[in-house]
Amino acid sequence: MKVEDNESFLRGVLFAFDIVADFSEFAVCRRIISDVGHDKLKEVAEKQGNKEILELIEYVGVE
Repeated sequence: MKVEDNESFLRGVLFAFDIVADFSEFAVCRRIISDVGHDKLKEVAEKQGNKEILELIEYVGVE
């Protein structure tokens, strides 16, 4: 099993993403999205029903 497929790990990544975004460290957020995958993060955020994180993922995006 790949780490990216481990939902528990991805929930932890979303938690870290949220904390980093609170400090407006969007370069770090972009790196998280790039490393883990935009679609994977969105999928887990949708499962959690976390609209704030979904908006952050879209706002930060990947350049």
